Amino acid sequence: METTNFIIVSGCAGAGKTTLSKILCNNIHAIYVNKDTVCEKFTNLVLKTNGFNVNSRENSFYKDFVRPVEYQTTFDLCKENLRLKNDVILEIPLIAEIGDYQKLDNLIDFDKMKNENILVKIIWIKHNEKLEHERISLRNFLRDQNKLKNWEEYSESVKNIVPTKEINPFIFDGENFEQELVRLENWLNQMNYDYII
Repeated sequence: METTNFIIVSGCAGAGKTTLSKILCNNIHAIYVNKDTVCEKFTNLVLKTNGFNVNSRENSFYKDFVRPVEYQTTFDLCKENLRLKNDVILEIPLIAEIGDYQKLDNLIDFDKMKNENILVKIIWIKHNEKLEHERISLRNFLRDQNKLKNWEEYSESVKNIVPTKEINPFIFDGENFEQELVRLENWLNQMNYDYII
């Protein structure tokens, strides 16, 4: 039975998820799914309707009620495509999940994916405080303003996030982007991806 590929690109804000995901999509015939594209307009409407700043993602209403729906919706969309035998590249932070296998399994359902011959591979872009601050400052998104205002506190909250070893992730060092692309190409080729940079 032919394997369907599910590549998840994750990391902190400004890590380079979009850049890396789009490079992969340009080299692998796959559907590109971005969590923000899927959910942002609905999330903004829900936040505004409930009296919250649409650019705030730090409040408990978003974290406890909105974010779980965003994530489940995004993964449901991916799973529909995977079951149609479409390879998928998903760009999503996974900040709260990446270090906890059970949380990841609740979203992905690794056993079911394996039974359906879907190969799940997770790429985690290593946290780099300097690079992320530069990128977030340059892109100037309103939703990033609170992070920039409280940068030391934000950076401290994410600096120790590491993926659980159970998922055997690819750790991508964004500071050495070109070298890491070569290493990533080798990793993908070992999994029989038709991948050429």
